[in-house]
This record gives sequence, C-alpha cells and structure tokens, in this order.
Amino acid sequence: MPLSHLDIASLSRLLEEAMDLEPSQVETWLAGLPADKSHLRSQLRDMLDAHFAGSGTGFMADGPSLPGGPSDETVARANELVGPYRLIREIGRGGMGAVWLAERADGTLKRHIALKLPRLVWGAGLAERMARERDIGALLEYPNIARLYDAGVDERGRPYLALEYIDGQPLDAWCEAQALSVRERLRLFVQVARAVAYAHGRLVVHRDLKPSNVLVTEDGQAHLLDFGIAKLLCESGPGDEHITRDQGRALTPHYASPEQIQGEIVTVASDVYSLGVLLYELLTGGYPYGPERKTLGAIEHAILTEEAIPASSQVNDPQTARALRGEVDAILAMALRRKPDERYATAIAFAEDIERHLKGEAVLARPDSRLYRLRKSIWRHRVAFGTVTAVVCAVVLGAGMSLVQAHRANKEAERARVVKEFVVDVFKINSPTSTETSELRKLPARMLLDRGAKLVETRFAGQPSLQAELYGVIGGIFLDMGAPDVAEQYATRQVTALGAAEEGPSQRANALLLLAQAYLDSKRYRDAELQIRRAMDVAVDSAQSVHARIMLAETLEKLGRIRECERELATAEAALSLTAGKPNVDRAVALKLRATLLTNANRFDEAVLVLKDATEEALSAEGALSRTAIDIRIGLARELLHRFRLEESRSPAEAALAALRTLGGVGLVRAALEEAQLTMNAYENQLLKFDDARAVVRRARNEIAASDHAAPESILAKIDLYLGWLELNWGNVAEADRLVSSAASHLQPDADALGDRYQLTLGMAAVASMTGHHDVADTQFRALADLRQRMGRANSPFSAEDYAAIAENLGMQGRYQQGLDLLATAPKFERVQGMAAGGEQTEALLGEARARLLLASGQAVSALRELPEEPMTAFSDGHRRIRGEAMCVAGRPEEGLSMLLSVIDFFAPNRYEFDPIIARDRAVAGLCALAAGKRPLAQQLARLSSEAFKAQPVVSEYFKAPQLKLEHDLGNR
Repeated sequence: MPLSHLDIASLSRLLEEAMDLEPSQVETWLAGLPADKSHLRSQLRDMLDAHFAGSGTGFMADGPSLPGGPSDETVARANELVGPYRLIREIGRGGMGAVWLAERADGTLKRHIALKLPRLVWGAGLAERMARERDIGALLEYPNIARLYDAGVDERGRPYLALEYIDGQPLDAWCEAQALSVRERLRLFVQVARAVAYAHGRLVVHRDLKPSNVLVTEDGQAHLLDFGIAKLLCESGPGDEHITRDQGRALTPHYASPEQIQGEIVTVASDVYSLGVLLYELLTGGYPYGPERKTLGAIEHAILTEEAIPASSQVNDPQTARALRGEVDAILAMALRRKPDERYATAIAFAEDIERHLKGEAVLARPDSRLYRLRKSIWRHRVAFGTVTAVVCAVVLGAGMSLVQAHRANKEAERARVVKEFVVDVFKINSPTSTETSELRKLPARMLLDRGAKLVETRFAGQPSLQAELYGVIGGIFLDMGAPDVAEQYATRQVTALGAAEEGPSQRANALLLLAQAYLDSKRYRDAELQIRRAMDVAVDSAQSVHARIMLAETLEKLGRIRECERELATAEAALSLTAGKPNVDRAVALKLRATLLTNANRFDEAVLVLKDATEEALSAEGALSRTAIDIRIGLARELLHRFRLEESRSPAEAALAALRTLGGVGLVRAALEEAQLTMNAYENQLLKFDDARAVVRRARNEIAASDHAAPESILAKIDLYLGWLELNWGNVAEADRLVSSAASHLQPDADALGDRYQLTLGMAAVASMTGHHDVADTQFRALADLRQRMGRANSPFSAEDYAAIAENLGMQGRYQQGLDLLATAPKFERVQGMAAGGEQTEALLGEARARLLLASGQAVSALRELPEEPMTAFSDGHRRIRGEAMCVAGRPEEGLSMLLSVIDFFAPNRYEFDPIIARDRAVAGLCALAAGKRPLAQQLARLSSEAFKAQPVVSEYFKAPQLKLEHDLGNR
C-alpha cells in the first residue's frame, strides 16, 4: 500500500530520531511508537536495517532511504541520462535520495552540476511543482547560495534537481578542521545569515537550515544548499500551496522552530530560529536544549517549553566561555525566543548584531542601559579613555543627562538657523531688488557659490563643526549643479573639519559619502570605493548603511567586480525589503543596478520589468524631475536601441530629456549630450537617416558650446566622438578619422571608467581598421574584448562582436587562417534576448565573418555553405554581399552579379558617395560582370570605384585590392 505524503513526512522525522540510536536499541524504540505511527513500524525496521548495514554519505545525504521511491528499473547508473543530464559518478546517498556529479548531455553548458534524485512517492502535479521550484531557484543569484539550475521529471518518471556543484566541507566540519576561534566562526556565520537574508528578500524561506546544508570551500566561502527544496519535498502530495505553509513538516527536529513543530505558518522568523540553533551548535558543539531522553517527542517538548541554555555554560574551555558570555549569549537568546515576533525581525538584523559585536559596538540584544553604552564607547576608544575618566563620565552621564540634552537641542536649532541664513546670504545677490550687486548677479551660479564658500573660512573660523556643515551644504549644491570636481574640494574640507569637531559617526559617514559621490560623478571609482568603505566603517544608522552599501555596489559594477557587486547589492536588497511600501530612492537605485546585472546576463526581458518598477519608485521618492528616474530612462532607451526597438525607446528617452531641460542649467548640457548619444545609437543600428542624425548631433554640440554653463572640453570632445562614429558608419572615413583623432586628444578617461574607455576605444579601433592601420586596430579590438569582460559582460551574446571584429581585421591583412582559428574558439552564444528581430544577430555575425575569411582565402564554395540562402536577420548587410561575391568566384557570375547590384542599389543612396565599402562592392561587381561577359558594365563600375578611392585615398588596401584587379583585367593598367 503506497504511503501518503503525510506518512512520508512522519517517516522523515522518525528516521532523524532513530539514526541516533544504537542498533541494539532499535526494537525497543519501534515497540514504543505512538499508535498513530504503528503502521510505519515495518518500513522503519527495513530502512534502519539498511542504514546500519552501511550507507554512503555525501554533501546532500540525509539518512536511510524512504520507501516508495523508484523501483529497481529506475535506479541511476553512471553514463545514464536523467532528463538532459549525463550522470558521471555518485557523490552522496541518503534517506531522501542520491546525489550524482553530472553534466549537460547536449554540451550547451560546460560545467559539472550536482544532480539530486529524490527517492519519494510523488503525487499529482509533480511537473508543475518542479517547474515552480526551478523558477524560485532562478531568483536566488547570490555568491553564497548554491544555485538551483533546473528541476523536472525525466521520461522514466524520475524527479531530479540540478544544483550548482560545490566542492567543500560541511560548515561544522570546516570550523573544526580549521580550528577556528569564536570570532572567526561568527564571521563565517555572518556569510550564511546574509545569504538567508537575500533569499528572504525574494520571499523564499529555506525551512531546513543545518550545518550539513552549508558547505565551505577552500577559500573560506560558505555556500547554502537546498534552498527552497524543503518546500518542494514537503509538498509531495496534495494540499496547501501557499509559500509560507509548511505542510507535512519535512524538517530536521533539532533545528526546527516551535511554530514548525506545531505545524503553524512558516515565515522568515522560522529561518532566524534555525540560524540561531546552527550558530549555537557551531560555537558549542551541542544544541540549545538538553532533554534527558533523545526521543523525538522529548526534543520537541524541550523546544516548545524550555529556555535555551546559555551557550557560555555549554563549553568547557574557559577562554571560549568568556568569549561567549554576555553579548553572544544575548544574541543567541534573542534568535532562539519561542515567539516569532520576539526574535530578530530578519536574518539581516541577526547578522548585523553579530557584526556590531565584532566591531565592539552596542548590540541590539543587550538591554539599552546607559552604563552598557558607556562601556562599549570606552572599549572602542580605550586608548583615549583612562579609568578615572570613565568614572567621571559615568557620573556626569547619570546626573546631568537632562542638561546635556537641552544644550544639545539648543545647539542644533542654532546651527540650523545659521546654515539657513548663510545659504540665503549666498544667493541674496540674485534678488531683483538688489541694485548694488547688479554686476555680481551676472556671474554664473558656480562662481557665486565659490565666492560664498570662501566666506566659511573667515566668518566661522574656530567653529569646525559649523564649518563642516556648511562645506557639506555647498558641496551638495555643486553636485546638483553637475560640478563634481568642485564638490570634491568642499566635501574634502568637510571631512577635514569634522576631524577637528566633536561630531558623531553619522555626520562623518555622511561627509565621506558626499565625497564618494563626487568621485563617482567624476568617474574616479577606486577613490569612491575607498571613501564608501570608510563611511561603512563608521555608519551607525541602518538607512545610512544601506545607502552606502548600494553606492558600493554601484561602484563595484563600474569597476567590473561583478561578484562583489552582487554580494553587496543582495545585502542591500534584503535590508530594503523591510521598508517595502515607502518610496525610497535607494530602492530605485538598487532596482536599476539589478536590471543592469540582468541585462549583462542576457535577461533583458526581466530587466525591463525591473526598470519599470525602478522608475516608479524613483518618481515616487524624488518627484517628476527625479535624477534617478532620468538615469533609468536613458539607460533603458539605449538598450532598446541596441535591440532595434526604436519606437519603444522614444517614450523613456523623451521623458528623460524633457526632465533634464526642465531642470535647466547643467541639465540642459546633459540633455544635449544624451540626445546626441541616443541619436548616434539609433543611426548605427540603421534606425535613422544619416542627414537627420548628423543634424541632431551637430545641434547638440552647438547648444553645449553656446551654453552659459561653460562645459568642460571633454563634453564637446564626446560630441565629436559621436559625430566621428556617424561619419564612419556613413562611409566618410577621412572626416571620421579627423573627428575621432580630435576627440581622443581631449578624452583621457580614468583607468577605472570602463564604459568611457570602451566607447573611445571602439571609435579608435574602427577608424584604424578602415584606414589600414591593422596592427593598431588589432590591439584596440582586443582591448575592447578585455574591457567588455572587465565590465561583467563576457558572457553577453554581444561579445560575438569582439570575435568578429578581431577576425575580420586579421582577414583584411591576409591573415585568414588566424582569423578562422580565432572564430573557432568562440563559444556558442545565446540568442540576444529582447531583440526586435528574434535575436539571431550574433549567430549571423559570426557566420558572416567565417564566410568572408573562407572566401578571401579562396574557398568560395565553403563560404557559400557557411551562409543560408536567406539572411538570418533583416539587419545584416553582409550576408548578400558575401554570397554575391562567392557566387561570382564559384562559377555562378550571373547570379552573383544580380545579388551584388541589388546590394549596391539598396545601400549606395544612403551612404557617402565615396564610401570605400560601396567602392569595393562596385569593383567586385565589375569583376563579376567581366566573368559574365558584360564588359561595358564592368568599365562603368570600375570608373565609379576609382573615383571613390581618389577622393578618399587613405583607406585600407583591403578595399582597394578588387579595384586594382579590375583595372588590370580591363587592360587599364
């Protein structure tokens, strides 16, 4: 008789208890089973006999096998296929199933995975549950969580779970093997807690946290396993489908929360409790409760009724006991409280309290007493405080608190008044009633602020605290004006002034973040990172800490340190999930960054949805002119243009540009610059006519040059770079060379500004290739590939552009085999997600590059085989050009000529009359016309081609070679 899903859950719990028994105790234990479990006695006896006879262990093994699993015909074997995976070797076996090292059989992913084969009776709806579990797993992209790549049921009815393979030791075994101290164990545990918090932020609860579900790799990184799988296992039959309902209680008793044991709703607080038990075991080697009997009932009774034993009393080593006594005991007690609402509200709060303890700061789990706070302050500043000073401080703190608070309130009110009056004084010269300052009113706002800022040093000499506040106000205004270089000067002054003032860590953190933002706006990312980390070290306010962490994640993304970025972003997202419902610009920025990571991972359709939420959040938090919303909309418009979605790009682009123009001042300069770049993006993707695009970019340059807000030379140089790229795509190589060279002489992006460096290098590489400087082009194209990788886009399908560009540049030098060898190393790229024409661009691009190299090396028939008869994409201009030329060479001149002339007729009217690409097409068509016996046509094409090269002589010999051969064959030379 098959077991129900509730029976299976009961078997799991009973087995957990029985596995601790000695073999001689099994029969007595079986005889004592409750009446409602007696029907399981036979199955339990067989399973325990198998267990004690010897069972394998592995990183996902859970105990002896459950009955009702696969029959003998479904037992897995090496080299067998399970779904799309080929089994390599078994690496674990236990009660819930076997775990195999496996790989994709189709070769699409070159990596090993851990394939878990649960041994359960699966009820109706299994395929749907597995699909949902796969979707949940896709949400959890965090460095400390082993990814669930796939879940399904194979053709033989075997369920499988494909997980990231982690080569490591269980958490407790690692700590013992490394002989970690208490502080080291706490630091390692924080990794685990933050990973759990990340999942909670995505509404995923683990439900079965224990040391065996955490592996630590050789580099000391913890990785959580089986996230969400407990939910799947406990739903092996019909029942409740809610995300927080723990049906059947598939859990490990020692780590289960009281509400899990009682079959109540499971929430994030349940995982917090299990984390508490895990940490307790990690620090003491035991559990928080010590029932005399080790039966399941006794364990559950202890969890439901007893208070956790202080961890410090559970260890024999005096030094360890001292390290645990006090704060660590209190932290564990708070995590292990029986009522969920009395524990830490979140896993991140649990982790942060441990971090406060490690830093010597006051922890939330301690009573909030003045004496305790004073003692922590003295510990942090123990060099500056002597014993006598501490005693005096304690007395003053106790007797004069009211007086101090009143004085502080008056001081804050006076400071606010002075700051307000100072800022008004700086701007009062703009009053229309002021006649004596009419000349001053003509000065730009930046000069007025600079004038006012200098007054700080003299008017408020000897008042470092007030000077610091004013420097911060002025620095912030300069940032809003788009003058980060000046903002940096005053932010630095603020930091220096605070060093001489008696201000708290919050003020210091704000000053450091202002300085960091100035560095970010100047694209000095490493300097920004340094200041952000300094701010995080002193920040005490949770909102401030979250803001700093998001800034750090942004900075790390710009630096191309994607794994670190993901870790910091995930931590910030978990913290932001606690304030859902309140408009928050930090949440908007976090969503924008998450969308960037999704886009880089070729998940653009998901990114668009995230960007929509980010825009709404930013507008709610900052209003209609939100600078954050402007950034989001411009980024979205640019990505849509890259995917040939012109009409969809208009709405976000127009909204962003309108907001910038409404802001005025520096907003007008940025609006012109952004419009120029978006126009360039549209033209290079064949979405605008050249004359229209050039007119927009030239107008933008004129607007910036004529602006009252003197733009840096680099801004105009960027516009020249965009103009040069337009000219190059149009075919005016000489003008493109002039503009790009001019821009390069003024643009020297910071080494960390990867995006700016990529943009400049791309223009220089393309010009070098077109003008015949192929060695230079080779170096720059390879630098582009490196920059793309450093920006975290190495796996993007757009990386195919790098392979094609390098290979074709090699082919233009006659190095055909080297180009083909390079293309052979290119991975199989995914289709571009979100592309207007289906996403085959990368495959078409690489196919055309191979065909061009084969054709140039004399293998015309092979080149034809490389290309389908019809283009894979409507946006490819290379397909028909290459096929036409290959047909001519392969003895099909009539067909080839027809195709080449159609290419020329289509493109020539929209290109520069002396475009070397069209000139080469005409020369190739002339050779084909000769082969077809059409000499007059060949002579006409030769003349047009020759005129182009006379007008634009400085182009690569690659373009000229067919024209020279045509002249020779015509007898003109």
